[in-house]
Amino acid sequence: MYNLILRKKIQFITMTKKSIKQIAIFLLFFILSINPLFCKEDKNFNTPLIRIRASVDRSVVRIGDKITYRVTLESKEDIEVETPQYPFQDFSEFVLKDFGSSQKKLWGREIFKYWYILRPYKSGKYTLPPLSVKYRVKGLDNYYKAESNEVKIEVKSILSTLPNQNTILDIRGPKSFTNKLWLYLFILSILLIFIFIYYIFHKDKKRGKETEVYLQPPHIIAYKALEDLEKKNYLSKCEIEAYYTELCDILRHYIEGRFNIHAPWMTTEEFFSSLQEDNVLLKEYRDILKDFFNTTDLVKFAKHKPLNEEAVNSFIKVKELIEKTKEI
Repeated sequence: MYNLILRKKIQFITMTKKSIKQIAIFLLFFILSINPLFCKEDKNFNTPLIRIRASVDRSVVRIGDKITYRVTLESKEDIEVETPQYPFQDFSEFVLKDFGSSQKKLWGREIFKYWYILRPYKSGKYTLPPLSVKYRVKGLDNYYKAESNEVKIEVKSILSTLPNQNTILDIRGPKSFTNKLWLYLFILSILLIFIFIYYIFHKDKKRGKETEVYLQPPHIIAYKALEDLEKKNYLSKCEIEAYYTELCDILRHYIEGRFNIHAPWMTTEEFFSSLQEDNVLLKEYRDILKDFFNTTDLVKFAKHKPLNEEAVNSFIKVKELIEKTKEI
């Protein structure tokens, strides 16, 4: 009898512990379910808001490195969210290389993720502005706005990462090669023997043969390149950057061949500085050249997209400049 009573007490204690554990788990899930989803609260309109957070994969980068800017947005299922606009339109120091988004549902929430791949081309410390998002309760007319946090980025120059960049080292003294003089003479003798053998076996084949090389004038080469550019149909494919890049290269190589100015390897500022020093002929077309090169720089570095009519007009001006300056 005593054993029976003891067994029932043990069963009661065991069931009581399980009940307490189940109640604790229930209370934990209940607290998590009523935890506020939103990081802000609008006291004027008493409407539900959203949670939005911005971040980058690296806060310190070098010029030319890629930065991934991510925005995570969470809302309840009854919230309608508009797709945010690209927030860095006014940041010419950063070039947008790619972007994308995703959406999923989790525990009664809508989770939106947006990412932008940026590439900086100027050193300095920058504060990326908040990303603004418009939202409303489904079925209602009023829209509200939420903003993410600011993100700070430091872009370092490539030169600043080099060791001893400000240290000027002394010139090393001449190395003695007397110990290896016989080795050098031996190698030189072998080379001379091979050259002599090559000359003996090939002189008969080359005898009586002459090769004439005819170099085409720069304007003929430029005309052919312009014809090839038209056949590529960049404008119909909306490849404006490729179109202006190739058109600019054609003009720069023509100027190099015609006026002996190393235009393909100069920046726009260096090119116009060279015009002030020499070449009177090109000075007459300074305004046309400046307008064209500025447009090309905007297309290549600031993602400017001129209309097709403007692009065709640039092509015509380049062709007219070649026609008027070609060597007769």
